[in-house]
Amino acid sequence: MGNKIVQKDMLYEALIKIQDEFGGKTIEAATKKAHLSNEPSDNAKTTVLNLRFMRSNIKVKEELDGPSKNIGSEKSAGARSEKDV
Repeated sequence: MGNKIVQKDMLYEALIKIQDEFGGKTIEAATKKAHLSNEPSDNAKTTVLNLRFMRSNIKVKEELDGPSKNIGSEKSAGARSEKDV
C-alpha cells in the first residue's frame, strides 16, 4: 500500500508595517510618486507586527480507496447528518 496524503490549510491574519522611500527633484514630485505607488518596491522594509491564527482545515489529498474529502468539515459547517433528519 502507498502513502496517504493530506493537506493542511492554515489561515492567519497579519498586521504588517511597510516602509518605502521615494525620491524626486522636489518634495512634491517624491510625494506624487509615493501617492501613485500601489505596491512596495523591492527595497521596502517589511516588519510583521502581529500574526493571529484564524483557522485550519485538513483534507485528504490522495487516497487509494476513494475520492478526496474534507475531514470534519460538515460538522463544523453545521450541516445536518442523516441521524438529524
